[in-house]
Amino acid sequence: MDGNSANGGLILKTQGKLFISDARGDVGTFMLDASTGSAYRASGSFWFMNAHGVDIYCSDRQRGGALVKLDAGTLTAETILDAPCYGIAYSGGWLIYIDERDGMLYRCRTDGSGNVRLADERAVCFAAAGGNVFFATDKGIWTCGSGGGKAVRIAECAAAHMILFGDKLAYADRERNYALTILDPACGDIVRLDELAPAGLNTDGRYLYCANRRNGRTVYRVDPEQGRNIRICGERADYLHVIGDELYFYGRNDWYTMSLHGGQPLKVVTQRRGGV
Repeated sequence: MDGNSANGGLILKTQGKLFISDARGDVGTFMLDASTGSAYRASGSFWFMNAHGVDIYCSDRQRGGALVKLDAGTLTAETILDAPCYGIAYSGGWLIYIDERDGMLYRCRTDGSGNVRLADERAVCFAAAGGNVFFATDKGIWTCGSGGGKAVRIAECAAAHMILFGDKLAYADRERNYALTILDPACGDIVRLDELAPAGLNTDGRYLYCANRRNGRTVYRVDPEQGRNIRICGERADYLHVIGDELYFYGRNDWYTMSLHGGQPLKVVTQRRGGV
């Protein structure tokens, strides 16, 4: 799983098109066609968007959070699971999600069949990739297979904003004033960067990008190997999304984009009632 789903999955680039959802939920989802520059409104408000082939799997807030399959070409959406789904991720042929009714972690196939609860503890957040699922509860961080099996606890800490970073987990430690923490699941080693407290966290595979609550939720780029960080954007940023070599974030009621190396953010699309 990449870090976009952990940050709402509100922006997705697939099939040469950019899908952008309004973080406030009152405008919906737009598709921007790179070839024509045109913008089209989709019939829904889609969160946690995951591309798989020509289809997009996501949660439609206008259908009570139901799990839907959206055709990236026609923009038609089909309900495949009528349950309020949160934090959807595609992994190992399964869709992993949290059911908002009971807070439990589930998985199902891409047609909605095989829906099974993966654990008996309420999940705060999770990350999934390669058939493995890591999830945080109030009793620690656990892991299990996306196809099921007994969950095993790997750390006794309270995590939020958790993402996979290579073979490690990065998260905010709720018991240590949300300090940025990196856990190696294989050996249990932990590294903390107390000067950073993620209110949002993402990665490009080399660096971590953090909306630092210790400094007005401005954006920092973190080099975990060197233990260094630098502020690359002085704007308040929510819903950090990494696509290619660009960082997208929501601020001042609009979406902005900027280079992962830093620079001046540029407005992508104004999210207002009635259109773009």
